[in-house]
Amino acid sequence: MVAKQAEWLPVWRAMVSCGCTITTIKATTVTTNPYASRKKAYYALVLLTIVYSFNFIDRQLLAILQESVKADLDLSDSQLGLLTGFAFAAFYVIAGIPIARWADRGNRRDIVALSLFIWSFMTAISGMVQN
Repeated sequence: MVAKQAEWLPVWRAMVSCGCTITTIKATTVTTNPYASRKKAYYALVLLTIVYSFNFIDRQLLAILQESVKADLDLSDSQLGLLTGFAFAAFYVIAGIPIARWADRGNRRDIVALSLFIWSFMTAISGMVQN
């Protein structure tokens, strides 16, 4: 109990010096940072950098292969532009708002894990496509 009083003492002194009154002080739980050690922080950084690198390469593949895709699917320039521009932007707008809301209210680690799973799953099943 003495340690908790010592934690609140500077706060109480500041409040008294400004003329504030204290009605109730509620005990708060102290959460620990899971990335407090440098090793865990660098592990998370390296892991997210690798995931982002693969994501960037995956996004650039359509731009690199667009002429082959255009010829294979017999697309016009307008259709190819809609596929690479509008469809991509529309997906980000539609999916971005609910995911951002979820990120504000939920656990971001779970969001990243689920996103990584869905992205990996979709990449894997696209590898099974036959001509």
